[in-house]
Amino acid sequence: VMPSADGKKYHTLGGDNLIKLWNEEGHEIRTFRSPKQQYTSVKISPNNEHILAINAYTQSDAWVLKIASGEAAFTLKGHTLPLICDAYSPEGHWIATGSSDSSAILWNASDGTFIRRLVGHQGPVYSLAFSPDGKTLATLSADKTVKIWETVTGKLLRTIKVCEDQGDQIRFSPDEIQFSPEGKLISVLCRNDLFYP
Repeated sequence: VMPSADGKKYHTLGGDNLIKLWNEEGHEIRTFRSPKQQYTSVKISPNNEHILAINAYTQSDAWVLKIASGEAAFTLKGHTLPLICDAYSPEGHWIATGSSDSSAILWNASDGTFIRRLVGHQGPVYSLAFSPDGKTLATLSADKTVKIWETVTGKLLRTIKVCEDQGDQIRFSPDEIQFSPEGKLISVLCRNDLFYP
């Protein structure tokens, strides 16, 4: 169960291709059924108008659905290998997707327009997070680096090596990188397959 940005809506995702949207009183608002796609991750846009859905590790496209009607709004096509992670910027202007193709892509969240591809990692992008003000995007890769990008220009601001003491068995998954509330610190969760099968 995941809440919307304002905490007034929640969604659940089932293996039966159903996305259910609930209000804060626990009443079901809408059910989305996809006969063609099985979603593994869904997120509600900050303005509560759209749902961003991906089928991680399987499909290279992401889908944006209209909450009001349940219909598809647009499809995000641009990665060459399956997606792993996705995120809305806090103010809702951007969507970011990370992929097995070692890149992240920034999209216009209102219409799905491709903005720019962020390249520089030497491995799949497993997790990403926007800063609280939406001005920067952090991407975490299997190459054991976090890259900080300026969202407006796509400029690489900094590369940080992480989890170097974890050996070659390190693995990451979505939501394992986060900014602190004031945006000055970044936390990364390093997990080792030897201890977390």
